Amino acid sequence: MACLTFIVIFALVSVSLANPVQTRWNTVHQNCQADKKTYVPDEIFEQLKRGEKPTLPANFGLHANCMLVQLDLQDEHGNVRLDGLRVAAGRQHTDSNHIDRIVNECAVNKESKETTAIGLFKCLSKNHVDIGQFLKKND
Repeated sequence: MACLTFIVIFALVSVSLANPVQTRWNTVHQNCQADKKTYVPDEIFEQLKRGEKPTLPANFGLHANCMLVQLDLQDEHGNVRLDGLRVAAGRQHTDSNHIDRIVNECAVNKESKETTAIGLFKCLSKNHVDIGQFLKKND
């Protein structure tokens, strides 16, 4: 009985210590993968994680937009959400001037929601703003 209690407590502590950014990323990714319009083969993401430059499918921008809308970084029209961007940048950076610089650099609305999403992902990565894209799927 004591062993079972320990296992239950350990499981609860492990869940509470899980990275909430990564947990949210994983949930959102699964949601976007469940939709035929935004599904992208997992091999593409594995190649990107390895630093490779795969040929992206035509719907990759739609997948990126799907992710960023659910992560509160784009609105339903594809515009960058400044408040969400500021929160995301503030998770890694504490200097308000640095956060402002990231927001100003990354909050660029382009000709479509898809190109805006891809540009935002690139800018966040360049500025070391982790919204889940840096960690392994199971971290």
